[in-house]
Amino acid sequence: SVSVFVPPGSLCSRMLGQRPSGGDGSVRHTMSPPAFFTNYPALQAFLLGQLEGAAESLGSPGEGRLHLHPSLHSVLALLAKLQPGVHDETGSLSTFQAPLLQLAASPVYAMREMASKALLAMTPPSEYMSTLLQLAGELPETRVPFCHNRLHGQLLQIRALLGRTLGTDGLAVDTVNVLVEKFESRLWLITSTPKCPLIGSAYLCVAAQLARFCTRSFLDQLHTSLMMELHGPRNRLQVGLAVFSQNAVRFLCDEAVRAGDPEMGEQVWRLLSVGDPDVQLALVRWAGDGQSWKDTDLQPVLDKALRDNLKALLERGSVEYRRAYLEAFVAVVTTGADSPDPQAALPPGPTQWICTELLLDLLESRSGGPELLSQLLCAVGLLLSDSPADSLTERWCGLLETHRTPETSDSLRLGCAKALRLGGAPLVRRALAGRAPCPALCARYCCCQCLYRWRNRATL
Repeated sequence: SVSVFVPPGSLCSRMLGQRPSGGDGSVRHTMSPPAFFTNYPALQAFLLGQLEGAAESLGSPGEGRLHLHPSLHSVLALLAKLQPGVHDETGSLSTFQAPLLQLAASPVYAMREMASKALLAMTPPSEYMSTLLQLAGELPETRVPFCHNRLHGQLLQIRALLGRTLGTDGLAVDTVNVLVEKFESRLWLITSTPKCPLIGSAYLCVAAQLARFCTRSFLDQLHTSLMMELHGPRNRLQVGLAVFSQNAVRFLCDEAVRAGDPEMGEQVWRLLSVGDPDVQLALVRWAGDGQSWKDTDLQPVLDKALRDNLKALLERGSVEYRRAYLEAFVAVVTTGADSPDPQAALPPGPTQWICTELLLDLLESRSGGPELLSQLLCAVGLLLSDSPADSLTERWCGLLETHRTPETSDSLRLGCAKALRLGGAPLVRRALAGRAPCPALCARYCCCQCLYRWRNRATL
């Protein structure tokens, strides 16, 4: 069968070249399309025939026909593994573009996504902008009947090509302005009611790529529409709504950072206390993942929002939300400091002690897994400060002693080391004053600091 003929796994790696074992997973080290078809000339006509047959079976946009092609995903996956951005001197790749553009209308989500990656690999750089303009021009301008699958697939293809085009040198500004004008005129795709979350997510991904070229009025309209959507009633069972929420939050937060507008950031981060659970999870994941907010005017906004909502999180948050929230909390509070001083960042107060008690209670329950326990230890270390409340510090020290043993997981032992590095400064100060609740941990804190500094110098 074709699915067996198109080689997966190790055989495919031998044909195309090994991918690097690093974290980027880039395809730049694999074989280019011209080189691949030079080495395997019989496959060019065969693969093209498979694509054309699948594209023809789709019929016209209004027919709603469904013809399954079990081998199609394997064909698209093979083409998507080829190295993009290679010039096609012979013009032999141009025949692949038409069926790949047609496959944007596939009724199967995975096929549409894979077709966008294959189109990028099979399109030479000289045709990136013309293909983008063609795709943008085919997006519906008004609320006329249209094929949702085709529209979603076309947005995925625009996103794939833009990701490569915007990173090239010699980008024609005039051509980009034409593309942006076409794209902005389709704003109704995300402001209309009812909307398709999958189409809205794809539109937002493209908007994020083009944001630095878009007009201020378009960005303001998009911001207003997204804020109304995230504040309004939501059906969490709707397919794709969680992904749309994640992309909407990322777009709004990235735009607040790019514009250097803390007021815009405050509007978005108010959703942390009143928003939908999917929106709240998207906010803390954005803060913990990219950290584009570092050394910007948005950092104090995040710090305040995360501290103000910490108690509510500990009282009723899910395990997944707590883990992501505490990861963001630790990252925001400690960012920019080689040797963090939690006293300077978090002045003690009644709410802080309540949060510390709740964190310690969760730690003593030993529920949630090693990742959550590690984040809880670090958060307690940040919240503890030099005060007469030594009982809380004693509990934290006892938990560090419990979780640092060889029987615990590697991630939890590393979490103990990080927590001690973050919260050990008050212990040392108390030891110097002769009132440390756990003197043995003070020596370990100094060792952690020395090892941390040594590791940083070793990686330079």
